[in-house]
Amino acid sequence: PPRSTLFPYTTLFRSNKYHAETALEATLEFVRDRKSMSVLCSDRTLYIKGAAEIMLERCSEVMLEDGKVVKMSAAMRKTIGDQILEMAGRPLRVLGLAVKKSMGPADKLPTDSSKFADIESSMIWTGLVGIKDPARPEVAPAIAMCKEAGIRVIMITGDNEITAEAISKEVGIFEPGEDTTDKVFIKIGRAHV
Repeated sequence: PPRSTLFPYTTLFRSNKYHAETALEATLEFVRDRKSMSVLCSDRTLYIKGAAEIMLERCSEVMLEDGKVVKMSAAMRKTIGDQILEMAGRPLRVLGLAVKKSMGPADKLPTDSSKFADIESSMIWTGLVGIKDPARPEVAPAIAMCKEAGIRVIMITGDNEITAEAISKEVGIFEPGEDTTDKVFIKIGRAHV
C-alpha cells in the first residue's frame, strides 16, 4: 500500500467542515494489553490508532491511495509488516492507523475494556506513523558511567522489541553490532508489574 494513505485523514481531521459536521461520541481508552485506542464519531466511523504490529493483525482490508478499500492480501500484509520493522529499527515508535465503518450507536459499545479488542477487529488499514522520541542527551553518558562502575543497566519499556533494541544500541546499553539474542526482552505479565 502507498505510504500516502494517511494524507486523506490528516486533511480530513484538520478541516473545519469535518469538525462542524462530525462529533465525537465515544472513546475506547488505551489499554496496555490491547495497545490501541479508538474514537467513535457521529459519521458512524471508529478511528483507531495503536501499536502497528498489533493493528495489522486486526485488519482485514486496506485503503488504497485513491480511497478504494480492498481485501488485504498476504503480500500487502507482508509489505506493511516489513515497513513496520524497518521503521522500528531506526528507531521510531510506530503506530498503525485504521478505521471501521458503519458502527452502531455509542450506547451499544461495551464499557468493559476487556471487550474493546473485539470491537477493534476486521478493520480497514489506513497507514503508518513513525514517531521519533530521542533519548535525552545525558542518557548515553550516564549509561557509560554506570557500565564503568560495574552497574548493569536494564531498560524497561512498552516499545516493541525492535524499537527497544535499536534505542538500547543508540544510548549504549548494547554496543552496535552486538548479538542481542536472548538478551533483549523478557515479557512480564500484568501480575508481575
